[in-house]
Amino acid sequence: MTAKTLLQKMCKNSVGWDEEITGSQLKDWKNWLTQAKELENVTLKRCYKPQDFGKTTCQELHCFADASEVGIGVVIYLRLVSETGKIHCSFVLGKSRVAPLKTVTIPRLELTASTLAVKLCKIVTKQLDYQIDQVYFWTGSMSVLRYIKNTKTRFHTFVANRLAIIHAATTINRWHYVTSKLNPADCASRGILVVSRFLDSASWFSGPEFLWKPDVSWPSTEIASDLLEIDSAEIKESVNTAVETETVEGMERLLQHFSSWKKLKTVTGWLLLARENLKIIAERKSEQRSRMVSEGFTEENIQELEMKEKHDRLKNAKQTERPSLNADILDKAETNILKYVQMKYFAQEFKDLNSSENGFVKRSSKLAKLDPIVHNGVLRVGGRLKKLDTTLNSKHQIIIPKESVLARLIAEEAHKSMRYMQKISGTCFGQTKMADLPSERLKADDPPFTRVGMDYFGPFELKRGRSIVKRYGVIFTCLSSRAVHLEVAFFLGYPTPVLTPFEGLLHDEENQLTTADNGTNLVAERELRTALNSWNTNRMDLQFQSGIEWSFNPPAASHFGGVWERLIRIRQKWLKQERNLQEGDLVLIVENTPRNTWNLGRVLEVIKDKYDVVRVARIKTVSSILTRPVTKLCLLLETDCEKEKTNQ
Repeated sequence: MTAKTLLQKMCKNSVGWDEEITGSQLKDWKNWLTQAKELENVTLKRCYKPQDFGKTTCQELHCFADASEVGIGVVIYLRLVSETGKIHCSFVLGKSRVAPLKTVTIPRLELTASTLAVKLCKIVTKQLDYQIDQVYFWTGSMSVLRYIKNTKTRFHTFVANRLAIIHAATTINRWHYVTSKLNPADCASRGILVVSRFLDSASWFSGPEFLWKPDVSWPSTEIASDLLEIDSAEIKESVNTAVETETVEGMERLLQHFSSWKKLKTVTGWLLLARENLKIIAERKSEQRSRMVSEGFTEENIQELEMKEKHDRLKNAKQTERPSLNADILDKAETNILKYVQMKYFAQEFKDLNSSENGFVKRSSKLAKLDPIVHNGVLRVGGRLKKLDTTLNSKHQIIIPKESVLARLIAEEAHKSMRYMQKISGTCFGQTKMADLPSERLKADDPPFTRVGMDYFGPFELKRGRSIVKRYGVIFTCLSSRAVHLEVAFFLGYPTPVLTPFEGLLHDEENQLTTADNGTNLVAERELRTALNSWNTNRMDLQFQSGIEWSFNPPAASHFGGVWERLIRIRQKWLKQERNLQEGDLVLIVENTPRNTWNLGRVLEVIKDKYDVVRVARIKTVSSILTRPVTKLCLLLETDCEKEKTNQ
């Protein structure tokens, strides 16, 4: 220990391995080297058992542990007891370690020494040729004994880890207390500066004197029964909490366990496959048992044959080709998961849809706007696409509760594969349930304007000479591609409103169906037929050769023409004249940056086109003057002059 302490001090003082030491360190080192020569006189008997000892009846190991500010020490002795009562103790192993540079409390060092004693005892027990009958552990720390005895208190990590090693290898009744005066490990933990004193230490080489006596004369080994103090620094503070447990079984357990949609489907698929296999085995076993009973086999014979078959099946399991998951099994797994989750969240909706009296969900249901349907036990979005020639999942999407674990798993899977995530939404709008979309709007492979919707919009006031005339627009919309063709109608009166659509359609070929609004300006199929009869014969032949077929929406049903009505509404927005920017207006300048970083500016000058419409403006900001098109400017506050004119 003396040499180890000297080396530790030099390392602490950052003395390099190749540096010469001086001063007190050199003096201490030479003093130790001088005394180290005396260690040549150390002798130990190689035989643990004396020649005339006789037959042994008891073979014990005694492990002593001690610690000090300098270091820790452990020493182990073999104690033999003969049949005649003779006692002999032999030195087996000694170990010392310096204390760490970081300050550690003495109880922690004592516990570290005790842990080292346990580890060394395991090594010695394994290497000795003696059959050890009993192992005793001796320590000079009552704190360590209390730590070991206390199995209910939660300690901090340092103490808890070392107690775990001690409890795993020993029992409480093997630990005993010994005073420092009688503890031979004290020599190893503190060190002896004078080698001659160490050579004269009989307790180190032969064990303490009490080991040479019967156990009745040993020091009192009773461990203090009082527990650790409540304010002990080694006790972990605990908070009492009450946990309510809930039994989770089946599919719910799988949903809570897996964090991947693919893994969840795969494991569910294997479970379904195992269930099918077990079902087949059970059916086959039942058939065999019925057959054997009918043939007169006893119950013992039946059980014996069943056990033999089970053994053969398990034996040949490795040789049997392992089943694999296919697309059908994964589809079944997905369907089972969906059914479970939907039934958990939408049990009432299933009940209402399967009811013969109603067949619809209640209006109070959060799925009412989705017009849900049940297909093969799975809840799907209804809608108006039943006639669409496409897959079921494209027409009627599966409904998944957005608050469910399944929705999160699917969204995360999409995020990983597509690198984006969208919030799952299950809402749609409308006051009444709409009919299915007509088949004309669902033909995806026809050329543009094969099926056309038509309507008027306007009027627009135009200046002709000194008078003002009205003109109307006629919009033709492709029902499938939503392409748009526009024509000008000069009058709404008969027959121009009827003839104008044909003029527009003559620009396209192979048109088959035209659907028209049936408002007051395009009123009836009778008027169209009258117009057709009075039209030029050549034009008639041309139109019929093109295969045009007319279909009219019922009166007062503008929503039947939603395709073109929506486009007309958009054009009305385009045609609306907005207020011109004026000098002094406060505007927000649109930039390719987040909105909260856009600059404010005051209009200094406006630049108009030949129609007196402002197209460009010069803007003064805090730091500069910019020129921007009006499309990049948002009016925030009108100039005060404009407000005064408005008020006047």
